[in-house]
Amino acid sequence: MLLHSPIKAPKVCDACKNKGEDDNEIVENLCKNDFALKIKVKEISYINGDTKIIPDSKSKTIYKLNGMTDRDLKRTVLWLKDGLQCTCDEMNDIQAPYLVMGQRLGGNLVITSLKRWQKGQGEFKRISRSVRKMQC
Repeated sequence: MLLHSPIKAPKVCDACKNKGEDDNEIVENLCKNDFALKIKVKEISYINGDTKIIPDSKSKTIYKLNGMTDRDLKRTVLWLKDGLQCTCDEMNDIQAPYLVMGQRLGGNLVITSLKRWQKGQGEFKRISRSVRKMQC
């Protein structure tokens, strides 16, 4: 007799959950983080259960960087903790631009929030303007 274990749907990575934030919450969230970048993905790989994301260096827009040098920027690597154990449907199109925010943890840039950048959406235009004027 075979016992079937119920198939569990993979959990959504915390950084990828759609939190339904409004502009103010996004900007507030930005203030709590060490970095905020608009990126296109060049390469994704998995190391020790984490997802390693290498942004395309030509498509990076920097909104916020605490304590990072130009050299750090040239070789930016972003990490999605435990990315192998969760799903990130938000990042299903490698050609699309993304707004990523996160913390610097032990020399690594760890993503805490990832949103697909929707061209032409007023929300993202407002975020861009808010971020440029941001006083954290």
